[in-house]
Amino acid sequence: MIAKEKNIGPKHNISELGLRSKRYLLFVGSLTKREGAHYLIEAFKQLEDTAKTPNNFKLAIAANGDEVDDEDYVKYLKTISERRDNIIFFCARKKSTIKQLFSSAYLYVQPAEIVLSQDTLMEAMGYGLASLVSDAKENVKVVGSNGFFFKAKSVLNLRDRLAYLLSRSEEVSAMSERSKKRAQKYLEKKAVLNSKAVVEKEIILEKNIWKWKNLLKKN
Repeated sequence: MIAKEKNIGPKHNISELGLRSKRYLLFVGSLTKREGAHYLIEAFKQLEDTAKTPNNFKLAIAANGDEVDDEDYVKYLKTISERRDNIIFFCARKKSTIKQLFSSAYLYVQPAEIVLSQDTLMEAMGYGLASLVSDAKENVKVVGSNGFFFKAKSVLNLRDRLAYLLSRSEEVSAMSERSKKRAQKYLEKKAVLNSKAVVEKEIILEKNIWKWKNLLKKN
């Protein structure tokens, strides 16, 4: 259903996927309804139909190949994208591919109905990629004023926000810098929390070891 990831090595670039730098919107995630890729596809189609996208501007839907991908949903996405040459589907798992996708996209779009993880969003922002995300409370809490928002589950609002941002490259570029700084702070904080969690786990394990050593000690 989805094109396999092409081998993008040091001598290759995203052009092998039919993409050009800053000439595409990017979605990366699992292909399930709650991730909301269908909202993005429908909004993009409406922009194309009203000539509000630059010439040959693309929408890249990059599946991360998770086992949770819904086969019926993937078929639905392909159906609503028929005869749309500027909507490209492929599977991307290699870090080198993801890096180039994030580094070269015009805008990262996360249209999720329910946000279960912020990792991909933070990775995109970490590469200095401005993001347009649904106003799910998890996104609002993490992104704050360092990204753009649209009303969750609203194709029309997403379409209008995309139309605005496609005509405001300087505003998008400025947000990219803020996004990168926000992601760096987020990742630093996460690293500290993870480090504390590891230490606490080691302390608990050490206590349990001494507990069992004492219980098993012969009288």
